[in-house]
Amino acid sequence: MPYEAKTNWKYDDTVTEKDLNRIEQGLKDAHVAEYKDITLKPGVQVIEVDNDTPFNLRSIEGRTMVNLLGKNGRFVDLTKYLPDAVTAEKEGDYVKVTLNGSKERGTFRTSTTARVGEGAPKYLLVGVVNAGTAKSAHIELSDEVNYAISSNPITGTKDQVAFAIFDGSKTSRGMGVYLHIEGSKNSFAFFKDLRVYAITDSDANILPLLSLGEIINYYPYVDSITNVVNPYITCTSGNMLPPASEFKINADGIFIDGEYSFYFVAEGDENKGIYYDLAVSPNEKYGIYSECNNPKGNIRIEYYKDLSTAGNKNNFLFPRTYHATNEYDFFIPPPECGCVRVYISNEQEGTTTLPGNFKFTKFLMFPFTVTQPFAYQKRSMWAAECQLAAHPLDGSNPDQMLVRSDGLPYVIEKWKKIILDGTHKPSSIVTSRDGYKEIILTEVFEKGDRPKWAYMTKNDSLPLSYVKGAISAPNQFDTNGTSSLWVTISNADSGWGQDYNPSQEEIQAFFLGWRMYRGGQGNVDIPYNNEIEGRAWHPIDARFIHSSGIPSATHYKTVTPTLSIKKLSYARYGIFKPYFLQYFKAKQTVEVIDNYETGISFKSGWNYIESGSGIVLREQANIITSGEWAVANWKIKPESWFNYESRDLLGLYLGNSSTFKWDRSNYEPHGKLRISMRATDFDPSAVYYVTYTMLEPSLMMPLRGVIATNIRGTVTELEKCVKNAERRLSVVEAKKAQMVDDTGWIKVTTLNNWVHYSANPLYFRVAGNRLFLKGTLADGITSENTKLFQLPVILPTGFISYFQAGTWMSGTASLINCIFRTDGSLSINAGTASKYVGFDGLELLIDGMVVNKS
Repeated sequence: MPYEAKTNWKYDDTVTEKDLNRIEQGLKDAHVAEYKDITLKPGVQVIEVDNDTPFNLRSIEGRTMVNLLGKNGRFVDLTKYLPDAVTAEKEGDYVKVTLNGSKERGTFRTSTTARVGEGAPKYLLVGVVNAGTAKSAHIELSDEVNYAISSNPITGTKDQVAFAIFDGSKTSRGMGVYLHIEGSKNSFAFFKDLRVYAITDSDANILPLLSLGEIINYYPYVDSITNVVNPYITCTSGNMLPPASEFKINADGIFIDGEYSFYFVAEGDENKGIYYDLAVSPNEKYGIYSECNNPKGNIRIEYYKDLSTAGNKNNFLFPRTYHATNEYDFFIPPPECGCVRVYISNEQEGTTTLPGNFKFTKFLMFPFTVTQPFAYQKRSMWAAECQLAAHPLDGSNPDQMLVRSDGLPYVIEKWKKIILDGTHKPSSIVTSRDGYKEIILTEVFEKGDRPKWAYMTKNDSLPLSYVKGAISAPNQFDTNGTSSLWVTISNADSGWGQDYNPSQEEIQAFFLGWRMYRGGQGNVDIPYNNEIEGRAWHPIDARFIHSSGIPSATHYKTVTPTLSIKKLSYARYGIFKPYFLQYFKAKQTVEVIDNYETGISFKSGWNYIESGSGIVLREQANIITSGEWAVANWKIKPESWFNYESRDLLGLYLGNSSTFKWDRSNYEPHGKLRISMRATDFDPSAVYYVTYTMLEPSLMMPLRGVIATNIRGTVTELEKCVKNAERRLSVVEAKKAQMVDDTGWIKVTTLNNWVHYSANPLYFRVAGNRLFLKGTLADGITSENTKLFQLPVILPTGFISYFQAGTWMSGTASLINCIFRTDGSLSINAGTASKYVGFDGLELLIDGMVVNKS
């Protein structure tokens, strides 16, 4: 518990043992910093703390997983499987397998030429099975000779996790994957997200002790070499709902008159209100509340699978629930629910709307089963763009992300990661073998001995074999201690015929995503062998089977391509990933992280923490206009795409400032979601940035850190936080800032009775696009929205920056949230200041800032 001072002592009061212990504890809290180790597990958790305190991340370790099925685990190409008494078709993320004959059993399996695995102690097969109308369904790993292991049979129409553990010592020929179905003719079952992982004996021994949920979380679906990529932590405190300005408005005539206040007049059957979509966890209880002047005000909750399906009434997971205002209520998202829409309006249950005057205030949502007082939302984030690997079998020799004493993250890198996307120059030497070519890419490896461990996947995400010697088959690779990479590519993959040796430019085109075929005819699966018709190329993901049964493509070239297929516009029938190489380095290196967000802190009370991976920070968004709309990440407009397919959109920034004049849209996105805004709200002369999470699977490991648990510890951490939390400058930005003029230190003009603390007056300094503050204010008006001072600077239109400052008095310290506005004023945005407010070490990056010299 936080220290509570007794301030009403009387002359004749008796001092007890309890009083002395409490006083001594207070003195200790004020002089001896105490800390608590915290490990944040992947996913969502609620943490309660007594005092506002920064969270200091200490370390994250890497992890690597390799799905031996590659993209075949999601059935991207059904021709990679063989049917036996069944038919198969894609239905969304699933493959639907239907019994089509007189047999009561059928199988859909990988071909005998596509066996996976060799040499590991054990293999784990995991998948999602839904028995549909079939009697049962299950999955199996088999060496197709005398050893097989199956999952338990699955029954029923719900998705269920199935797994099987294969003893690797019982085969030397690899394994096939079988999908089994049992039932009557035309009965069907669904399968998705199959993966096969090499595991250790100790892993195999632990698996039977885990729940199915723990198994699927620890062995998630991936379709290539997958590492911990771009880890992040977000913290939401006080209120899961943001201010009204961040909600979406569904009708005209709605007026926002406060951070958590809006009103409207509804006439007739007008349905008016505001709504907000947010991520939640299924089967967890949440509280909801709002005040309203009209007893007919209401809160509607809609339940969706994820943010990309929010707003589509065909995607309700559960009937909408209605919750009266002016009283606390609770709801529980159903299984598979990952998002709710909170709609505050005049709508009653049964979609009846009521006329009248409505004013809603103090709307609140919280992750608890007991009521919580209204509070303003406070949000903070920690994130770093980096990739952390480890040995894929046993997790040994992991990369480590650590944090320096100044709060900046860095990586101790033991594994090199290389994308082979056409940027590495091919050698002119090509060796033609039976059914494949042996080619050489230069300047790939660091010179030296062969790596102890190396892993590589090709453009269908299937792994290649690291042979450490003479290459003798397709889909192998090696290095001889030079910087060059030897790799074998099958003629079927490349389209290079048995009698044709590709040029350096044509090898480069292959790694850019192009496959050669014989031109002048329609079948793109016919390789080129110096025929008179000439060569042609199609993007690897443009191939499809025409209704006539002929393999065709939606796009092609008749001259050697020189551009990556990544952002070309055509209909895509698959997923292309460049070849990827990862190997263990001879010597570990220290790598700087250029793009990061720091400054996460926990607030007194509850904190809703999400830790995950796959975040992309402030990537420049290419927004285009189309009629009345401005959009980005639109599937049919590759020039608007983000660098990665999107899972969720976390923020859009106009220069350095957040803007809320945009919507998530699931109409033809590149990934799950795209940005959409009215063209009238779009400034074509401005630069926009977007923060989002990638759709591509990535792994996450526990994050280890510490928090202060007493006043002295909090004060110590506040000093560090103020100096480091706002230093979000990349190396490039820092170099830009060094080339500009400097005002020197100027004393700040204070407002609202705030004065300079005599021992440490408050100064500001502008050096180009950087604003610095140092010093302390004292004894002013402490309430929210109070202006503390005004700086003589002119900032970009719409600029707003939020940051935290330390405030203290008589051994009690906390954080307040401050807001810096376009007019150069700095105010208290949330919280109540104490006697002193400190700004030592604060540094802000503000492009377009001008000092008013008058």
